[in-house]
Amino acid sequence: MKKLASLLLALALALSLCAPALAADEPSDWAHAEVDGAIGHELVPVDLQGNYQAPITRAEFCRLVVQLMRQTYAMDFIEFIEEHGGFEHSFTDTSDREILAAAQLGIVNGVGGGRFDPNSTIERQAAAVMLKRAANILDLTPTVALTFRDAGEFAPWATDGILFSSALIDPYNLFRVMGGTESFRTMADEEVFEFTPHGLYTREQAICTMLRIYDNWEMKQMDPDGYHEMFGFG
Repeated sequence: MKKLASLLLALALALSLCAPALAADEPSDWAHAEVDGAIGHELVPVDLQGNYQAPITRAEFCRLVVQLMRQTYAMDFIEFIEEHGGFEHSFTDTSDREILAAAQLGIVNGVGGGRFDPNSTIERQAAAVMLKRAANILDLTPTVALTFRDAGEFAPWATDGILFSSALIDPYNLFRVMGGTESFRTMADEEVFEFTPHGLYTREQAICTMLRIYDNWEMKQMDPDGYHEMFGFG
């Protein structure tokens, strides 16, 4: 009887230690539906389906954005590039084909000195710039950008990307590709936002933004007139 009690106690302790790890492997509540949707559209490689709250690396971002292009164009860009002259870009610290493909598409750049720095994390403002480049490839059109009270913190090279990404709206859930991290009301009762440009871009944020771009592209393909009418493009 004592052995059984000891065994049950050990099992309970093991389960209690495992529970937080399992919970951490789930998307945040706000991201859950969109992460599930992105997985359903085959936008997320299997090995990126977890560790959702971790900052995404530059290499992981490339994998997501190249997969987005595969699903929208229904073709493998890596094979296409290799069959039509090969990769034009090279880096001294990586030969990853997903990275080279994203660079060839003009979505990502190196960090200087011939390096890509694949394992470094991404600030939100840098993510917005890369998302704008991806959306431009898909010929997506933004609406009206948000007003950010921390705009003075934006790097000059990032401002256009931030405003574009905040103005591109998912037609199904009306979420902006990248909105504010907080919102405030001014004395004139106008809503303003903080973008937090130096905040880190997480894996679940990246997955959600890929889905929002995909949804934009999908509606534009299915109903171009309705897409333009919905967002007031005339």
